[in-house]
Amino acid sequence: MQLNHNGEEYISYPKYINKDELINKLNEIYSDKNYHISDSVDLINNLTYIYQNYINIFDYNILDIGCNIGTYSFLSYFNNAKYVEGIDFNCDFINIANETKNKLNINDTSIKFINSDIFDINFKTKNYDVVLYFNNIFWDSEFDKFDYNLKIHKLFNSLIRYNKYFILGANFDSTIEYFNNILTKHKYTKYYIYKDMIVYKNNRGV
Repeated sequence: MQLNHNGEEYISYPKYINKDELINKLNEIYSDKNYHISDSVDLINNLTYIYQNYINIFDYNILDIGCNIGTYSFLSYFNNAKYVEGIDFNCDFINIANETKNKLNINDTSIKFINSDIFDINFKTKNYDVVLYFNNIFWDSEFDKFDYNLKIHKLFNSLIRYNKYFILGANFDSTIEYFNNILTKHKYTKYYIYKDMIVYKNNRGV
């Protein structure tokens, strides 16, 4: 459990709005898009609990892989992350995320959304402290193919080498098993499990 400088249990507080206010505001913003985050509430609650009790993300850089419309990116931002970057292949999702950013009156550059195939990004030039993976953007049906596995291996070799934590929220056993194998090979161990969310910690001492 994270402790503050006084040796007390660490609790982080949002910059401007709390979790429930954020959910309400996002639902209000998304309503005209016929999009609601009811299916995301459990993950929002679980990630909030982890941020408030186990990982102090203040001064941390966060990467949200397959960020969709930015829900978990915004949650990270409002829990005092230093910088948040959401990546998604779907340009419509990124457009909604950027529109939401404006409607939430976020005017600084500490949260950014990128429309890109994750394999097209050179992560060797980037450095994140925490990686979030809550959407199944990698195809389970391809996991047993050598070329596809090599592609993912190269990606994660540069992506998570210097990170502190990888947080996985997945509903598919095959996805959990696959990432557990990848992260174990990269010297990560299970740091904490909370409901359907697994927190892996980098033990390379970086």
